[in-house]
Amino acid sequence: MKTLFLILAASVAAPVFAAPINVALGKPVTLNGFFGNSTAGTPIVWPDFAIGPVSLVTDGVFNPDQQHWQTNSVWWHEHDTLPPRSIEIDLLGTYTLIGAIVQADNNEQYLLEYKDAADVWQTLWNVPVGCCFGVVTRPNPLDNTEIQALGPVVAKALRISGVDSDLYYSVTEVQVFAEQVPEPSTWVLAGAGLGALLLRRRR
Repeated sequence: MKTLFLILAASVAAPVFAAPINVALGKPVTLNGFFGNSTAGTPIVWPDFAIGPVSLVTDGVFNPDQQHWQTNSVWWHEHDTLPPRSIEIDLLGTYTLIGAIVQADNNEQYLLEYKDAADVWQTLWNVPVGCCFGVVTRPNPLDNTEIQALGPVVAKALRISGVDSDLYYSVTEVQVFAEQVPEPSTWVLAGAGLGALLLRRRR
């Protein structure tokens, strides 16, 4: 009987947690400003490849490592003659974020922000310059599953923009991960265990 009591107590006290989930997956993306352009009169003018569909930013799929930065990407050129550009993701709800992964052009820094409950944009992650060339994943260019630990912060939208570099930016994937939550079956088990404990106490 004591063994049964200990098992039931453990099921209540220590529920099993699920892996974090990418809450940006499939969420709507908005481009703020003009994308897919090079500005004449600047030191470097690249060919104006068509940008990929904006949905690729949250489709959960990474481009091949070091693929050309204008291929199947959302790219842009920052210039002082044009307003700053950004990519916004509506999370369609409020989540407690604990980490992120970003795949973007290798030789630029990016600012990943979140919109808090008061509709104020706050810094989530200063995404660093990557290695190599083409598009690379941060934090780990060799492992697209490694998550940069952040927060926890409560967010309902995301925004990514370019920060200082050659002023040419490219984003191919943004993933943010929510706080872990117990599996539904764990709550059922915990509830059953609690019920059994209460019944035993009454007896």
